Amino acid sequence: MAVLSITRHRRYTRNHTWHADIAGRPLFLKASPDPAEARAEHAGHARIRALYPVPRLHGALRIGPWMLTAYERWPPAGAGGLLLDEIASADQYGGTARLDACVDAVFACYRTAIGQTLRLAPARETEVPQRSRTGIQPPAFNSPSELAASSAPACL
Repeated sequence: MAVLSITRHRRYTRNHTWHADIAGRPLFLKASPDPAEARAEHAGHARIRALYPVPRLHGALRIGPWMLTAYERWPPAGAGGLLLDEIASADQYGGTARLDACVDAVFACYRTAIGQTLRLAPARETEVPQRSRTGIQPPAFNSPSELAASSAPACL
């Protein structure tokens, strides 16, 4: 067995990715030319890893202006395929049972994460943008009674 194998180079936007096998450990390597963006990705990974199944972050290394991040390569042994792979497979071969199971698993993760994190927040803890991308000014409500009295649809 080779000690080091690097394959499947891909380029997404400005980032580059590879599959690597280092001493028998399958890794997904991502090189980002923007270290601040990579650090934000690492912080986001840390925030969601308790709520969603995510690949393990093995580490990151600054190499010149680049940040190289090493993740566990997915899907892990015994798991189903990744959602995008299952969509492509269903499109190519027509069977949707694996896709259905994958989507059900994704929604189950969302339900669990939402159930663990959802809370009613007072208006002072929320941030309402002054203008949306469409340029339409969002309505301003100062209290729940103002919201209830308005014609705005209630949602949760």
